[in-house]
Amino acid sequence: MGVTWGSVVESNKNMYIAEELPFLTVLATQNRIYFREGLTELIAVIPAAIYDGNALATAVAQALTAAGSTVYTAAYTASTTGSIAITPAITIASRVTLLTGEWAG
Repeated sequence: MGVTWGSVVESNKNMYIAEELPFLTVLATQNRIYFREGLTELIAVIPAAIYDGNALATAVAQALTAAGSTVYTAAYTASTTGSIAITPAITIASRVTLLTGEWAG
């Protein structure tokens, strides 16, 4: 794709493209949810696959339940970005938490 604007500088050197697809691919190398159940740090592993929203919600609930001591449910809501609500609520560790050493597990 050719550059069609006047000059490329630090503030405009990147091009971002968003694509709305009905599916999400979970890779075997990117399939973990780091979460806390009370004070216990746990890791849920989602099977690598291609999921639609409802199937991903089911896989997330099953992975969380298998990793912890609570039965979790997850409900998918379709929207522009989609969302999954997990019950009971959990704390999911952010990348920053994992990289700064706040995560002991």
